[in-house]
Amino acid sequence: MNHDSSSAHGLNDPRFEHDACAVGVAFLPADGTLAEKTKAAIIDVLEDEQSIALGWREVPVEPSCLGANAHKMMPSFAQLFAAMAPSRE
Repeated sequence: MNHDSSSAHGLNDPRFEHDACAVGVAFLPADGTLAEKTKAAIIDVLEDEQSIALGWREVPVEPSCLGANAHKMMPSFAQLFAAMAPSRE
């Protein structure tokens, strides 16, 4: 049995050949349209820093334990996978 989960999760993508990869957590607006605009702004910053976004993962949450006020204020949560952009030599 192969226990290498990197293949199962697409981590054999050639963009992962770099040692310079990162994962970040984003606290995004609950409104889907605003969240997408925020993600686009984050990607713009990454590109300004010669990095690339490899993908986003929505973080599952269980808001049923929250009170009414906390539930109204709760953002959405996402993880961003990023890497240094390949050099263009």
